[in-house]
Amino acid sequence: MLRLIAGLERPDQGSVHWDGEDITNTPIHLRDFGLMFQTFALFPHRTVGQNVAFGLEMHGVGRDDQRRRVTEALTWVGMDGFADRSIDGLSGGEKQRVGIARTLLKNPRILLLDEATSAVDPATEVRLGRALAALSRGRTSVTIAHRLSTAQSADRVLVFDAGALVEDGPHEDLLARAGLYARMYAA
Repeated sequence: MLRLIAGLERPDQGSVHWDGEDITNTPIHLRDFGLMFQTFALFPHRTVGQNVAFGLEMHGVGRDDQRRRVTEALTWVGMDGFADRSIDGLSGGEKQRVGIARTLLKNPRILLLDEATSAVDPATEVRLGRALAALSRGRTSVTIAHRLSTAQSADRVLVFDAGALVEDGPHEDLLARAGLYARMYAA
């Protein structure tokens, strides 16, 4: 689903609509969506700061503005002072936070996050979840997650199994139903 929304794949049937517009055939770079892959997709030859600034650089943002915004983005994800560090020396969780900072800094129309917090410890996952919710500032976010806890701040949660939608609702409702299912199958 995420790959269809992002434009990385075309649907076999149906179409993709955003804000009332059919974007099924709109090229990826014209969608203005922020996509963060589970595999980070960071440039190993660039520093942390250069990785975060990449989107700004591609859009012609000046160096001083890039530095200011990169510093701000790294603060959002708890990585103050990491701008000059090598990507190679970072842990998986740190790399994931660099990817989140880069995605948020672009200020996309929609955030598409593939397992955005899977490589971080539980405490950092909660902190990043709160930061993502606050930084989204009313923007739509689509997050792929395998743990229901990752979707705590979501307005709506969709659960897919083998490509089929099996659950849909607010986080609290899904938790309540999950508890009911667990009790039913335990009996």
